[in-house]
Amino acid sequence: MIQIKMFTDIICEWCYLAWNILDTLHDSYDFKVDCLWYEIHPETPPLGIPMKQHNIRYKHFFKVLNELGAPYGLELACKEHFANTHHALLMMIYAREAGKGGSFLRSVWDAYMKQGHDISTPEQVAELALGVGIPPAGIQQAFSDPHYADVLEHNYQLSLAYDTKSVPAFIVNDEYLLTGVQSRATWAQLFDKILRDNKEMK
Repeated sequence: MIQIKMFTDIICEWCYLAWNILDTLHDSYDFKVDCLWYEIHPETPPLGIPMKQHNIRYKHFFKVLNELGAPYGLELACKEHFANTHHALLMMIYAREAGKGGSFLRSVWDAYMKQGHDISTPEQVAELALGVGIPPAGIQQAFSDPHYADVLEHNYQLSLAYDTKSVPAFIVNDEYLLTGVQSRATWAQLFDKILRDNKEMK
C-alpha cells in the first residue's frame, strides 16, 4: 500500500480541492492518506475576520478555485468570513482518535467549504460534532485536554522537519514531496511509477 502524509488545515481551500481530487483515485490504486492537521493561521482572532481582510480579491480567488474544481464536480461557496480553526482542529484530532475522523471532516468541510458557514466558535464546532455522534463529554474533552493541542503542535513541527513550505503538502512513501493541488493524472503517473519501481525491486 502507498502511504501518504498530508499536511493540512481545515481552513485551506487548496487542501479541500487536493484531498477530494486524490480521493477519486481510490478505485484504481491502493493508498492511504494520513492527514496531519495543524493551524496555518494561528494569528486569526478567535471569532475570525471578514474574508476581504484576509484576501481583498477573494471573489476572484473563489472563481479560480471553482474553475479548478469543476472537472471533479467540486464547487466551493464564496465565503464572506475567514474562520479561526483552532477549535475545529482540536475536534478533528479527537474525532480521528475516536474513529469518527472521516465523518467529522465531511461535516465540517460541507459546512465551511460548500455552505460557507462559520466554524470559529466552540459552539459552532460542537454542533457539527454532535451531528456525527460525538457525545458532549467528548466535545468537552477535545476542547480542554492539552493532548489535542499537543498533537497539532507535533504535526506543525513535523511539517518543518519535512521542509514543507505550504499546505497542502504530501509526503509519499517518505520519498516524494508534492505540494499544492495536483491533477488526477499527476497522481496516477506517480502511483504508476511507484508500482513499477516496486516490481523491479522484487
